[in-house]
Amino acid sequence: GFQQFGDMLAGGTKFNMMNSNRAVNPDVVEARVAQNEREWEETGRYLDFGLVVLLVMAHSPENAVQVMDGQHRCVVMFKLHVKHPDRPIIFQFRAQVVDSEAHALKALRLFQRAYPADPRSFFDTLHQNQLATALVVKFKAVFSAGNLLRPINLASLNGTRAQDPHRPYLSEFLLFWIFKELRLLRGADAALARAGADQEAVMEQLLDGCMATLQRVNRAIEGAADDPAKIGATPAMIATAKKMECWLGFMRPEKLSVGKVEELLGQA
Repeated sequence: GFQQFGDMLAGGTKFNMMNSNRAVNPDVVEARVAQNEREWEETGRYLDFGLVVLLVMAHSPENAVQVMDGQHRCVVMFKLHVKHPDRPIIFQFRAQVVDSEAHALKALRLFQRAYPADPRSFFDTLHQNQLATALVVKFKAVFSAGNLLRPINLASLNGTRAQDPHRPYLSEFLLFWIFKELRLLRGADAALARAGADQEAVMEQLLDGCMATLQRVNRAIEGAADDPAKIGATPAMIATAKKMECWLGFMRPEKLSVGKVEELLGQA
């Protein structure tokens, strides 16, 4: 069917991202918001948002829908609605009713197999998804020198695993892999579940702890760079990392694995 996004929000509908859905890329969101604003100025309407696939929990007391596909578009629509509440946002949706969270997860897994995306951008729980997304934003603010993070090809968001940039550059998909390999997200569920009304404060504490670990790893790799063979680097790579003040981009499963990084931490 078709629906007006603002009418659904006014009626109290919440759009929840599914636990195992991929983290929202803020750069993609901002780019699409800007594209739609330009389109409105030129034509008086937004771009086509395509089909958003939703799940509805049959017995849930909450007036909410689970977004199975279209999470970036939903965030874009929300941001556009907040900025321009008088502009209509019409989108097409398909909804499937499920009896339980287990059935919802089964439906999502089936959908993901049919329409694969980079597996590194999916997380086991909603809390891990939220922490990873916020941690990328914090990482960008701390490691802001140079163009460390290379943009993700938008086409890759609807395809298979994206090709990684050359070391020592990073992408958000590589950051998600690093977060998982360093086990930075494992405390998110317990901490946020018991946070109650203090969600923001607890999230900040988690982010500070994660950043402390990332900076410690960064220093360990930098220290090992005196012997380039330890991190499989060339002089040109090391010069680039020095300029960007970040060494985490040397991490790759086949080049500088987490096991090797843990050895460097033990030697630091």
